[in-house]
Amino acid sequence: MEPSRWCIVLKCAAAVLLIAAVDAQSEKQFRLPKATKPIAYDIELAVDLEESMFSGSVKIELEAVQQTTVLALNAKDLALSNIALTDHNGERMGISSWGDQNGSEIVRFNLESPLEYPRTYFMNIQFAGIITGDLKGLYRSSYYQATEERFIGSTFNAAAYARRIFPCYDEPHLKAKFKLSVQHATDLHVLSNMHVESRTNLTNPENVSLTIFAQSPPMSTYLFAFVLSDYGELRLDSQFAAHAPLGIVNTTGYALNFTKTAIEYLAKFFKRPYQLSKLDIVTIDDFLLGAMENWGLITFK
Repeated sequence: MEPSRWCIVLKCAAAVLLIAAVDAQSEKQFRLPKATKPIAYDIELAVDLEESMFSGSVKIELEAVQQTTVLALNAKDLALSNIALTDHNGERMGISSWGDQNGSEIVRFNLESPLEYPRTYFMNIQFAGIITGDLKGLYRSSYYQATEERFIGSTFNAAAYARRIFPCYDEPHLKAKFKLSVQHATDLHVLSNMHVESRTNLTNPENVSLTIFAQSPPMSTYLFAFVLSDYGELRLDSQFAAHAPLGIVNTTGYALNFTKTAIEYLAKFFKRPYQLSKLDIVTIDDFLLGAMENWGLITFK
């Protein structure tokens, strides 16, 4: 081989090695450590669409898969407070320091004593954030009923926007169970991945309701979803329903019937029944993509 060709080969090899090194460094900076994994989330949210604000708390049941003195979670644009880590006996563990490192959207908690494996721990965090209009995470959309503009709250978490709603293991392979409760204005209702277990009108504060959902099977954070609205409903049966503004909800019949037909066909084809107790489809005027396959709550434009 001519010397000039050798030079080209060597330059290409060096470029490949450089790219691999950069990729490895990027993965180390932006991917969560593998020392822990989530088991379940218990999320409590209070959503105020008028003020474009939300707050809440999350209790994360997690498992240590190797000994570590660092616990890391994804979080973006959230104010975190009242952080507490306890072991399986309820004993509180010390956190020496914590912080977001270099804009990586990863919050690292440095522990005073190591997590032992294989053991279960519980991380409790309170948080607050702003409801944005950029169609990512929890955002505010609007529609018109005659000449009146009305607002709804919706989520879009694919592939890594759940971290804008609550601190979590926001990587698709890290599946966990989700339990959700939402405080919201009484004149609105909430849909989520799972069916509603209860809805209570609170006396303090007034004109606020609390909706509690059943716990989900293990799923990725990007499939976690909820919609807060005053939409109308077109129900096919106890399992399938469509939701849209009152003026157009009766036009969703074709989509709703097709949804049921498709689910029944796929269940028969794969010889595996649909796992959830319900499936809602919801139309959203402002949407980042054409549709989103949230488990139990399909949203579309």
